[in-house]
Amino acid sequence: MASASATAPTTPDRADKDYWHPAWPMLLAIIGPMLPTPRAVEPGTLLADLGLDDLDRDVIAMELGDAMGIHITDDAARQWLTISDVLASAGSAA
Repeated sequence: MASASATAPTTPDRADKDYWHPAWPMLLAIIGPMLPTPRAVEPGTLLADLGLDDLDRDVIAMELGDAMGIHITDDAARQWLTISDVLASAGSAA
């Protein structure tokens, strides 16, 4: 079974700072296999709309933390509602 992928929108709002966040491509690579179908993911996308649950959030926190050389706490991951929230944790945890 092939895994799904997460991609940035084809015409993203380039003024949105999250598209330039160093964790953006890493985050897309991490959540892509978790998605049931390929889809475009934007900073404002709700994690719940992607079908991501608490366990997925823990995995994202561990994998993104490892990829960036930072520690993201479980408490921070539990507070995530959107992709932007995840990126904010990645930026503030360094």
